Amino acid sequence: MLQVNQLSVSYAAPILHEVSLKIVPGEFVCMIGKSGCGKSTLLGKICDEVSGIVRTKSLAFVTQEDLLLDWRTALQNVLLPIELKGRVTKDAVIQAKKLLELVELQDSLHKLPSELSGGMRQRVTLARGLLQDSDLYLFDEPFSALDFDLRIQLGKVLREFIVSNRKAALFVTHNIEEAIALSDRVLVIGGRPGRIVHEEKITFTETKRNPVAIRAEPDFAESFATLWNSLSL
Repeated sequence: MLQVNQLSVSYAAPILHEVSLKIVPGEFVCMIGKSGCGKSTLLGKICDEVSGIVRTKSLAFVTQEDLLLDWRTALQNVLLPIELKGRVTKDAVIQAKKLLELVELQDSLHKLPSELSGGMRQRVTLARGLLQDSDLYLFDEPFSALDFDLRIQLGKVLREFIVSNRKAALFVTHNIEEAIALSDRVLVIGGRPGRIVHEEKITFTETKRNPVAIRAEPDFAESFATLWNSLSL
């Protein structure tokens, strides 16, 4: 679904050095690292689809900024990418409403962004990204404006969506617990310039993916300690 081969990025100074990664359909990969290590730069370069370096199919990018249009309702904002492609159908509207219900905004379909809290606006953005039905989803800290309990709940929803629909996800977070609970693999970006300094495979079966109970598993604590130590590399 996604393959990045020895990607290096420099602006005024080197940002990323020979980053290579691969994500297959149905796989959820999280990426952690200290601020300024190049995580968002990597996502941006993937969006650019640099010929010969980054190969992927269609993608959707969900950022930590909601980027909603103030004059459009929640439902209209979710439908915007579909509308821009000229294919808003009755089925698309039904699906948009289902996604807004999935993120618990079924009572806010016709509210403007000014009538929504920051967390609600972010959930609209998440629903908009999922409606695009892409092969690859990039998430740049999409839960940063959400309360802890809602992060856990939406994380479960998001993982189930990616896995059950055989999509692929690359999810940036600063939360190690969230990364372990969500992902099949966790990549740690470190150093200057940034590079992948550690890859942690997460082997919990789907039956153990309860977002709360999984935190009590012995393997969870072991992965947490390994990833925490890797952040200093």
